[in-house]
Amino acid sequence: MEKKQQTQGDERLQVYEIGFHIVPIVSVDTLPAEVNAIRSLIENNGGAIIAEDAPKSKSLAYTLSRMRAGKKENFDTAFFGWIKFEGSSASINTIKEGVEKNENILRYLIIKTVRESTLASIVKAPVREKAAEDKKPSDEDKPKMTDEDMDKTIEEMVKE
Repeated sequence: MEKKQQTQGDERLQVYEIGFHIVPIVSVDTLPAEVNAIRSLIENNGGAIIAEDAPKSKSLAYTLSRMRAGKKENFDTAFFGWIKFEGSSASINTIKEGVEKNENILRYLIIKTVRESTLASIVKAPVREKAAEDKKPSDEDKPKMTDEDMDKTIEEMVKE
């Protein structure tokens, strides 16, 4: 069975995902406008949004520097979000240029991906049964001392 490919004009459509960091200087109130600017850029270039995740504040692994308004600024946190969309490969360069012009985007990455959900599901590791040699002896496993043996042991300890 042959899979039908969607096309736009003569070009085959691909599924892409853009992950982006927005500078933390942007207020939480204006954050949706920044995301809408990215969405509009995608849609205005023939892209169709498939899925997205609203940006959340994240600590960065290392400090990133960015020139903003002619001044170098350092950032230790950023708002991270992503958008999965379908579009033509010809439109990707235009989308990249538009994102690079946005001074509030600290960094971004566009990758080809699949339409299906790729969110990692949490899988619990199987619980390993302890081997007999790994088990510590419990009180039940220890030999019981009689009162006479205990008295004898105490007397020996006192004599020393």
